[in-house]
Amino acid sequence: MMKANVFYVCPAPRGGWSVFGSGIEPPLSTFPGRDAAVEFACEVAESAVPGEVRILGFGGTVEELWVCASVARTSASRRASSHVLMQ
Repeated sequence: MMKANVFYVCPAPRGGWSVFGSGIEPPLSTFPGRDAAVEFACEVAESAVPGEVRILGFGGTVEELWVCASVARTSASRRASSHVLMQ
C-alpha cells in the first residue's frame, strides 16, 4: 500500500487560508477564501496521487478529509466521489 501525500488547508494567522505540504512550512500558497484554498490543495494532491487533503478548523482539528485517487477528474466529480467528512 502506497503512503498518501498529505496536504493541509488551515486558517492563516493574518486572515485567509493557507495550503501546506507535509513539510508544513512555508505554505505552498495562501488564499482569501477557504474554497479557493481547498480547490488548490485538491489540484496539488491529484498531481501527487495518492493524495490526501486535510482541512483544519480554527482550533487545529481536522474538520474534513478529501482523498484524491485519480488524476483524471473534474471538480464536480471530485467533490461527489472523494470527499469524506470527518466529524
